[in-house]
Amino acid sequence: MGATLATGQSCIAEVRFRPLDTGAKTAALRIADSAVDSPQRVQLSGTGTPGPWLERNVQALKFARVPVGTTTAPKTVTLTNVAALRCRSRASPRRGPTAATSAA
Repeated sequence: MGATLATGQSCIAEVRFRPLDTGAKTAALRIADSAVDSPQRVQLSGTGTPGPWLERNVQALKFARVPVGTTTAPKTVTLTNVAALRCRSRASPRRGPTAATSAA
């Protein structure tokens, strides 16, 4: 990205913050130019917080004895996003003798 600015002109630099882990983060935006004090620096800081939180309505699902080769009626787990951010979810049922299915 480069631009030539005439006297009195300005430009806009759009900066976004995307922390990859939690805690305080700092960085600097450097803008190279032809001024004697180049590069220009703008200090950046922000705090990464844990991602969206989900609450579940149950801690566990228990099934009674089930004859081999049959399938039980479904049981439901409700997940509620209680954070201020949108949360994407994807169920990952385990495979094997206790395989599960999901409509998430």
